[in-house]
Amino acid sequence: MFNILVVEDDDNLRKLMSAVLKKSRFNVIQAADGKQALDAIDNNHIDLMVCDIMLPGMNGYEITETIRNTDKDMPILMVTALESLNDKRMGFAAGTDDYMVKPIDMDEMIMRISALLRRAKATSERRITVGDAEVDMDSMTVTKGA
Repeated sequence: MFNILVVEDDDNLRKLMSAVLKKSRFNVIQAADGKQALDAIDNNHIDLMVCDIMLPGMNGYEITETIRNTDKDMPILMVTALESLNDKRMGFAAGTDDYMVKPIDMDEMIMRISALLRRAKATSERRITVGDAEVDMDSMTVTKGA
């Protein structure tokens, strides 16, 4: 089961996102600000973070930059009301992998999270499976099931 960190200061939205993620069979860890988010990352294995930008204390850009500066490759999905091209540019420059503008469609959020996790798994395992064939990128071999 994947561990998803939801960083959102709006209690109702954080609870809604968490409920939707749990229904989709994700384990959810919640944080209301940057300090709680970084504590959660230090104390848990996090597979993906969903993060607002406008947070008390440390904003989502700063959280993302802090994570990237520690060489963590976890996928990050920013979910925010900030919709200008410059806001998006700043998000991607900070190191986010995807960006959604509020109000969000929860089904779309789940699809984006699933896609990010799929890509992260292929990258971290350095294996790709297609049908009954598996490519191991480290050994540069292909095996085909019998």
